[in-house]
Amino acid sequence: MGFSESQILAARTEALRIAAQQGGDRGEILDTADWYLRWLLARTTRLQVHVSALTWTQGDPSKYEPTRFVELEGGLMAVSMADNEYVTLTVDPEDARGNPSSDAGITWASDDSGQFVTLTPSADGTQVNVGAVGPLGTANVTPTDASGIAGTAEAFTIVAGGTTSLAVSASAAQVIPSTGVPVPAGASAAPAS
Repeated sequence: MGFSESQILAARTEALRIAAQQGGDRGEILDTADWYLRWLLARTTRLQVHVSALTWTQGDPSKYEPTRFVELEGGLMAVSMADNEYVTLTVDPEDARGNPSSDAGITWASDDSGQFVTLTPSADGTQVNVGAVGPLGTANVTPTDASGIAGTAEAFTIVAGGTTSLAVSASAAQVIPSTGVPVPAGASAAPAS
């Protein structure tokens, strides 16, 4: 996918505008503009995905902990998060030599059709919050740029969160015949010997 002449002209104009704002003599401005132009026209060949070091509790970002990982079959690693947490992924577009490149139109997708995770991307697409929906399971999240280059899928395993409430139900009591002391239903009413 090449650039049209109008796109190249727009990139040159923008590079020169940015360089001129930074100041310097004519040679410095042209050198800086050339650097910006190469950056603007760099071809993305890889989308490098990074997992945030922290996992946050949904609805309360003041509660967080280090991101946990679990090993899957085949030695692959997955982010492990509770059913009420979210993790941020960041993507860095790189050119063939591993240098940063400009990229637009990055989108994110999960292979679970929203059953286990929900995706909330940033406005520029370089980050996405991956939040657990509730059911326990696994999902893979992948970024793709406008030219079809896909990043490495990041695996997520959703596990049960900590206990937040206990349900107590009432049941009929039985009386121990020799003592007259009630015991819960289902417990043995036989006296201890």
